[in-house]
Amino acid sequence: MPYEKIKNILRQSNLRPTKQRIAIFDILFRQENWHFSADIVEKKCSESGVKISAGTIYNVLNDFYAKGLISKVMIDDDRSWFDTNISDHFHVYDTKDRKLYDVEPEDIDISLPKSIKEDDVKKVEILIKV
Repeated sequence: MPYEKIKNILRQSNLRPTKQRIAIFDILFRQENWHFSADIVEKKCSESGVKISAGTIYNVLNDFYAKGLISKVMIDDDRSWFDTNISDHFHVYDTKDRKLYDVEPEDIDISLPKSIKEDDVKKVEILIKV
C-alpha cells in the first residue's frame, strides 16, 4: 500500500503516522484478511528488515484495535490474537496447530436466553477451541 495512503488512514483514525505504525500497518494489510499474534508480526517485521521492539508492536496493535482498524480475539487470559477482518464473525482456534480460523455467522445456530432482548445485544463473540 502506498506510504501516503497509510499515513492518511492513520490520521483519519487519529493516530500519528510514526515509522513504526506505518511499517506495521503495511505488513498487516499487505494481504487479505488474516489472523496474527504480536509474535507473528514481530517475525514478519524482522523478515522485512524492520526493527521494532516487541513492546512497540504490541502497543501499536492495541492502538489499531482501539481505533477499530483490527479486531482482537482473546485465546486465553494471557494470549490475544488479532484479525484484519473487522466484520461480524466468529472464530475457531486450533490448539494443536495454534491457528485461528473464521466462522461466518450463518454457519452457526445460536439463540439468546429469553431474558435478553435482541435489540440490547451489542456484539456476540464466539471462540471455539479444538
